[in-house]
Amino acid sequence: MEKPEEVFTFGSPWQEGNFSTKSEAELEPRIEDLATRFAGRITQHTMNVAFTGGANIEAGAELAAEEAGKIEEEKSQQLAASKHGLSQPVTPLDQLELVMHKAIPSFDGIELIDTE
Repeated sequence: MEKPEEVFTFGSPWQEGNFSTKSEAELEPRIEDLATRFAGRITQHTMNVAFTGGANIEAGAELAAEEAGKIEEEKSQQLAASKHGLSQPVTPLDQLELVMHKAIPSFDGIELIDTE
């Protein structure tokens, strides 16, 4: 696509020329670098799975999931405590709103503060 108004379609001359040129020039060296850097780790994991059935990888994944569950539970408890702490100061405002509803009938049904 040489001009902004041109439309890209698969199989177009633009794809054949520009995409393959860019992929060879930019992507292939990056992919080759990644493959070279991680080849040892990939081989290690492959052999691990082949010889142990991946038992220690599975155990590691289970430990990670348990740890994530603990962290999530702690954050949930902190959030619940925070919500409880914030709702107490709002209760008097909710009561004031009820008084306002009784005093001004047109405000009845408009819920500005909800403590539930």
